[in-house]
Amino acid sequence: MLQHDPLLVFGLFLLGTSAVFSFRIYSAVERNGRAPNLLTRSAAFDLPFDYLKLRIQKHWSPWPVYLYWLCLLGGVFALIAGLLRLNN
Repeated sequence: MLQHDPLLVFGLFLLGTSAVFSFRIYSAVERNGRAPNLLTRSAAFDLPFDYLKLRIQKHWSPWPVYLYWLCLLGGVFALIAGLLRLNN
C-alpha cells in the first residue's frame, strides 16, 4: 500500500499526529479545570481556543495548537487526495 499510494498513508499519519497534539492540548486544558465535554460537536473547535486563552496566562507556547490545525487540515487533504488516486 505504501508503494502504491504513499499520499494515503501520509494522510493517515498526519491525522494520527493531530490526535497526539489534540491529546496534549486537552490534557493541558484539563489540568487547569477548563476541559470541555468531548462528546459535543464543538469540542474540536473550543479546545484549541481554550488553550490559546490559557496560554497567555500560563506562558505556554502556541505551537501545539498551530501544529494540531496544520496536521489536521493537511491530513484531511492528503487522505482525500490519496483516496481519489486509488481509483486510477
